[in-house]
Amino acid sequence: MAGVHVRSELRRICPTCVPSYGGICPTAMASLLGRQVSAPPDGPFFFSWRRLGQIDKPDRQKGRKQLHWSQFVILRTMLRTTYNHLNKVQKGSLGEAFSKMAFTLEGFEVYDAEYDDRGIDFVVRNSSGQFLSVQVKATDQSVNQFIKEDKFVHTDDFLFCAVRLIEGTSPTLFLARGSDWGTGLECLHFNPSGGVSGPYYEMRFAAKYETELADLEFQRYVEKIRT
Repeated sequence: MAGVHVRSELRRICPTCVPSYGGICPTAMASLLGRQVSAPPDGPFFFSWRRLGQIDKPDRQKGRKQLHWSQFVILRTMLRTTYNHLNKVQKGSLGEAFSKMAFTLEGFEVYDAEYDDRGIDFVVRNSSGQFLSVQVKATDQSVNQFIKEDKFVHTDDFLFCAVRLIEGTSPTLFLARGSDWGTGLECLHFNPSGGVSGPYYEMRFAAKYETELADLEFQRYVEKIRT
């Protein structure tokens, strides 16, 4: 959903741009950011969505400029940041769509799961060809995201993507592999007694876990699984 809005806006500003992960001309980027940017000598302005403050610093390994996806101005100006009017299903759909967009903008290949009966919302493929199964849970700030025990996998190729929908802010993403549970991180908790749904694995967002959660933020954690 968000990707469609972004592509439409890029086409409106500059019909010749490549409206996807890959390239955008300096004119369109300047319009979106409200500032002038320079293009590399060999063509369009490429970006890998890392840090807005490093927009003029080239990534020499990839030959691309750096810009962080979560600080991209177009996401803040084009999308609503109110979620109270959404029901549970709508919040889940929003979280999944936003997560797919985030992975796509980071250069991952994203594949839809035909069915969700095994707790897999979609699959991503990194630059080394490794496939990772992703389960997305989206809630507001009053609820911890959790996955039922029978849908959880203790492996490096299983990703728990928690999406926090906090009123007035863009969705915030956190990542953890199934193998991260049991490594001593208190924010990653298993509740064996569970509730009505039975035992579950959860990501806890109380203030006392803030330091641990910082390492699970999408923009940091994605570097661990990029290759």
